[in-house]
Parts: sequence; C-alpha cells; structure tokens
Amino acid sequence: MKHPLCIVLCLALLLPILTACDPGHMQYDYSELADQVVSVELIEYENDDRQKFSSWVPDQLDEIKPFDPDKVTLLETLDGEQMPDFFDQLTYESILEDYYVYDSPEGICLRMTYQNGDFTVITADYANRSFLGFICRYSADGKPIDYIGSFSSLSSYTDLVNNFFEEKI
Repeated sequence: MKHPLCIVLCLALLLPILTACDPGHMQYDYSELADQVVSVELIEYENDDRQKFSSWVPDQLDEIKPFDPDKVTLLETLDGEQMPDFFDQLTYESILEDYYVYDSPEGICLRMTYQNGDFTVITADYANRSFLGFICRYSADGKPIDYIGSFSSLSSYTDLVNNFFEEKI
C-alpha cells in the first residue's frame, strides 16, 4: 500500500513542475494593428553575429541587440489594400509569449512600422525548418522595447510571407 501511494505523491508533485515551464501564448489584436501600423515590409537582415540564448525562461530583454538599419535590404512593401488581410491572418497566429530564442533577427523578416516610428521585427528560423524565431518591438531609433516571443509553429511565419509577398521562403 505504501508503494502505490508514494508513486501517486511523486506524480502529484512532479506534474506542476513540468507544466510550470510552458510559456504563455498571446495573439495580436486586429483593431490595434489596423489603427497603429502604417506599413509592412519584407526585409533581409544580414546578421552573422546572431546568438541563441541558452534558456528561454528568464527575462533577457537587456541581451537583445539594437536593430541596425545598415544590415537591412528592403525586399518588398505590402500593398496597403492587403494590410487588413495580413492583420487578419496575423491575429490568428499563436505566439509563445516571452519565449527568448535569439538575441537578434536574421534572414528574411517582416517589419511592421507603427505611426510613432516604432517597429516590430518578425522572423522564424525557416532555413533550419524550425519555428524558433524572433518577434521584438523596437523604438524608432532601433532600441529594443519589448520582446514578444516566437511563433508556435513554422507555418505561421512562412504562410504570412508566402501568402502576401512575391518573395517566397
């Protein structure tokens, strides 16, 4: 009788520990995007120095590198008529909130610019077929303001790019 009780107690203690590590999920709000975003661009961000964090758990906003406009090549700008459809699709995508993966973006990225000049950079590690990515809001001068997280699936990112831009990934 003692042995089964011990197993049940161990499982009861272990279950909260294992589930406590799950990051929260968030989604963008359509009306907020429609009211504040003035442009959506597809960019190439050259970044050979990108580093992967060893753990996603702690707040590592201080470790996020500033955005360097000299590393950017503009590939395309989303037509204004397509922005509502883009926002609609983005609001349905699940994002692992505060899921720290990389210290900076790399490769083909989406850049959403807001009325006040701030912008959000969105990317995933599509080259390695991984959802692990980078979604961060920057001030107009390129300083990190808020690390948002990473998509919970690779298709969330690739579909956004492939559905709305000529450049495919």
